[in-house]
Formats: sequence, C-alpha cells, structure tokens
Amino acid sequence: MIPRPGDALNAIAMRLLTHIAPEAGSQFAQADAALLNGLLQTLSQDYERAVANRLLDIDELRELFEGCNKAPGAAERAAFSTETPASYLLADVTALHATGFELPIQLHAWAEENDRTVDRAVWALLRRHSERNRFEMPGL
Repeated sequence: MIPRPGDALNAIAMRLLTHIAPEAGSQFAQADAALLNGLLQTLSQDYERAVANRLLDIDELRELFEGCNKAPGAAERAAFSTETPASYLLADVTALHATGFELPIQLHAWAEENDRTVDRAVWALLRRHSERNRFEMPGL
C-alpha cells in the first residue's frame, strides 16, 4: 500500500525534473522529461481530489436539473438525478460523472434561446467545475 499516492507521484515528478532531466543527452530528452514532470504533477493533484470533485459536480448537476422540467431531455435528467455510482472507485464515479455532463449540453442549447436564468446557471456550474479542477503548476 502507498499511504499518500499523490505525494508519491509528486516526488517521482520532482526526481525526474531534478535528477533525470539534467543528465539527458539532448534538448529533446530534457524537454520530454519536463513534460513528463508536468503530467505527473497534474496526475498527483487529480488523484487527491478526483472522487470528491466528481461527486460535487454530480450534486451540482442534480441541483441544476431540479427546476428544468420544461426543457427538452427532462426524463433523462430526472433519471440521472436518481442514479448512484456503482461504487466509489474512481472509474465508477467517473462513469456517472460523464453521463451527467452530457446532459447540460441539450439543456444549455435550449436555455440560450428560452431561459436566461438556466443559461447563467449552466455557465456558473461550468465555471465552478473548471475552478475546482484547475491544476496548480508552480513556475507557470
């Protein structure tokens, strides 16, 4: 068992950047090591928050869908609102999350023409989602 996998991924990323990249024989290899460092750092951040953030998104989607019964796709949104992930494994939570994030597309297209309040609510949800999942990259 790795007790703090996010920290472990970050340590691997830093070792790659500070020990492997400087020893690389070409600029390409150094740039590739730097790219791998960034990817490992983002993976570390996402690992630590993935399930919590996806569950928050699912809750916010359900809140958004509550008052939108007159918009097309109401049955699909209602069905989603009663679903639960098969488990709390990241893959299962991500599957439900992906299903949920397909639903605002049709709702938002309708709201742009028919309901400014819902239109703004969709944009606000997307903003909160992007802020919640933003990666912190030191030095950038």
